[in-house]
Amino acid sequence: MLRNIPNKYTQSALLEEIEGMGFGGTYDFFYLPMDFHSRSNVGYAFINFTSHEHAKRFCAAFAEHRFLKYPSRKVSNVSVAHVQGVDANLKHFENRAVTHARTDEYRPVVLRGAQRGEVEGSVAAAAVDATPAMLKHMVRRDLEEALCAYLASRGSAVAQATAEPPAWQGE
Repeated sequence: MLRNIPNKYTQSALLEEIEGMGFGGTYDFFYLPMDFHSRSNVGYAFINFTSHEHAKRFCAAFAEHRFLKYPSRKVSNVSVAHVQGVDANLKHFENRAVTHARTDEYRPVVLRGAQRGEVEGSVAAAAVDATPAMLKHMVRRDLEEALCAYLASRGSAVAQATAEPPAWQGE
C-alpha cells in the first residue's frame, strides 16, 4: 500500500511515475481510490507485486519518496495492505461500485501478463481459480510473514523468538 500520494495524481500519472522508476511489469493489480466529487485521489493506492523481491525493491524506492509530477510537502510511505494477492484483491472488490465505474481512471487495474484486463472478467476468473479457504490461507500467511519481518526490523524479542514463520500444510 502506497500512502501520502499528492491528491492531484490521477491513476495514469501515478502509474507513469511508478513505471518510470523501473517497476513496469512487476505488479498485477493497482487501485488508486478517487473521490468522485472532487475528482482527486484520496491519498493512497493498493499495488500487488508479482514477487516478494519486487515488493521489497518498491518499498526501498518509495519509502520517503518525493513525488515528481505534482510536487508537494507529502512524503510517501509504504505499508503492507490487509488484502494480499491479485485474486484476493479481485474478490475484495468484486461487489464494489468502483469496479463498474464509467471512467477507467477510477477502476482498479488488473494485469495478466503484459495485458491490461477488465476487472469484471478478472473477478470471474479469480472466483474459478481460488476457493475461499485458499484465499484465507494466502492472506494469513502473507500477513504473518510481514508481521515477523516488521517485528524483526524493530528488534522485537517476540520476533527473534519466532523469526521463522510457521510451516504451512501443503507447502
